[in-house]
Amino acid sequence: MRITAIDIYWLRLPLAAQVADAMTDLSSWDFIAAKVTTDDGPVGWGYNCTIGEGSEMLVTLLSKDLAPRFIGRDPFLVRRLWQEIYLDRYFTGITGVAVQGVAAIEIALWDIIAKACGQPLWRLLGGYNDDRIPAYNTNGGWLGFTEAELIVNAKSTQQAGFRGFKMKIGKPELSEDVSRVAAVRKAVGPDYPVMVDANGRWDLVTARRSIDAISNFNIYWFEEPVHPFDVAGHAALARATSVPILAGETMYDPRMFRDFMVAGYRY
Repeated sequence: MRITAIDIYWLRLPLAAQVADAMTDLSSWDFIAAKVTTDDGPVGWGYNCTIGEGSEMLVTLLSKDLAPRFIGRDPFLVRRLWQEIYLDRYFTGITGVAVQGVAAIEIALWDIIAKACGQPLWRLLGGYNDDRIPAYNTNGGWLGFTEAELIVNAKSTQQAGFRGFKMKIGKPELSEDVSRVAAVRKAVGPDYPVMVDANGRWDLVTARRSIDAISNFNIYWFEEPVHPFDVAGHAALARATSVPILAGETMYDPRMFRDFMVAGYRY
């Protein structure tokens, strides 16, 4: 089986309500989709999204630079292709647009492999348990929601059967963040998991002040309180508080995870 064509699609979806976190305000959501065709097998689809910027660069990177490198290759060699086209070409970057570009195609290759084998992807990747997996919801926790809307969203998330609610924090005044966290905690009860996410907004001093202010509300985890690549900052916070500090969604190279673990960061 060989890859014969890769088609790239750019979709921009208007949002019914503006989405905001501590770093971004969005009125639309961009999806970049990759369709991978083979000469003797299924078609694979992969996609990723951008956060309000970089879509045009991403389409160019995929169409002009990355896609031609996959033509004629065996989709089952996806791990080797990832190494060759992404990890070994670090000059173009190992985060942001660089990884978003190759990821759309990589996901499509895994789609092809699963379809060709007639198996769900989780099983091919080594999964062994087909039980239901607990999930949390963050879509109702955007920073642009009013406190009253947050309360409604948190309650509906809980009633829908989600096992946790994640909300964004990072308002200009810490007192407003505290009020919003307190309102959500009161709405869902003392034991329901409530997570907070600052999207790397703060410096270490501000993050420490925020953690101290909301730690009494039984926070399940605090996500990216400082810049996502600030290894020392995350490690310092993890040592200073009993609230679990979470990071990792913007780390793509094993060496990045190694640096966090060597620093004593607790996952």
